[in-house]
Amino acid sequence: MNRGWFIAALLVAPALAGCGGQAVTSGAGPVATPIPSPPALSVLGYALESGGRSTPRVLSEYPQASTAPAHAFQELGGGMIRFDPSGTLWSDQIGSFAGYRPDGSSAGTMNVQEQLLSFDVRGLLYAVSCCTIDVFAVGSNNVAVLVRSITPSFSGPCSAVADGAGNVYVSFCRAGPTGEQWSNVYEYGPSASGTATPIVTNPIATGPVTVDAGGNIYAPYNGAVGIWSAGTFGAGAPDRALPIAPGNAVLDIAVDRAGNAYVLTRPVGSDLSLPRALLYFAAGTTTATTLQTGQLGSVAAVP
Repeated sequence: MNRGWFIAALLVAPALAGCGGQAVTSGAGPVATPIPSPPALSVLGYALESGGRSTPRVLSEYPQASTAPAHAFQELGGGMIRFDPSGTLWSDQIGSFAGYRPDGSSAGTMNVQEQLLSFDVRGLLYAVSCCTIDVFAVGSNNVAVLVRSITPSFSGPCSAVADGAGNVYVSFCRAGPTGEQWSNVYEYGPSASGTATPIVTNPIATGPVTVDAGGNIYAPYNGAVGIWSAGTFGAGAPDRALPIAPGNAVLDIAVDRAGNAYVLTRPVGSDLSLPRALLYFAAGTTTATTLQTGQLGSVAAVP
């Protein structure tokens, strides 16, 4: 089986950076020391909050679809985790991103003063300030250079990914009495910049969105995770769906290079302390395996 390194993390979402606050210098040095180093591209995992907001979280790495931990290392805070195309894991810290190579060693830091959203297949970084989705090209020494910005008509972008053709899929969120309240998913063209108009607004896709290596789009849909085949996102209902337990909402979605899907859910309601569930769907199946429950916050998979 072709297996990818997958990680999900509980991290309290950081405040969005102010509009226009974009530092693009590079940094170096580890933020945390892996203990021990994980085998390259061979494990998956998640992180559970080990205490209060000032307490380091622990990233625990797991063999494919297993609930028995293989490795663990310390990870000092952060809000979002995402992989770039090289397999480097980036953790959203306050004021910078911390990078970890597949062998667990530090890849240094990237001093972008925004919230991490995703990387696309070309290695472009998508991040958000309070007002814009900013697209960066990442060069040597982790130097990020702003390429363009998209200023949506709605504030609060919380999820943005791009497919292989460069189309950008965006959804928005805000705090509500029962947790995150998400918008529909909007698709922008590959050259969108400034106050661009979406080319598609899908009225039934609502929540965090991701894309797999084949360009298929994954987003919450009618109490499940819908999967739209590449190029069909604006056509209405998805081609298939991954069911989740009734009464739960989707917090994050990731798909690895083999097509396995990982879905992070939480019970809908005002009690935000209820445990969340990390679900695993083997490629081509609709049966979920629960990898773990707890205060999880973000999920990522090697693309």
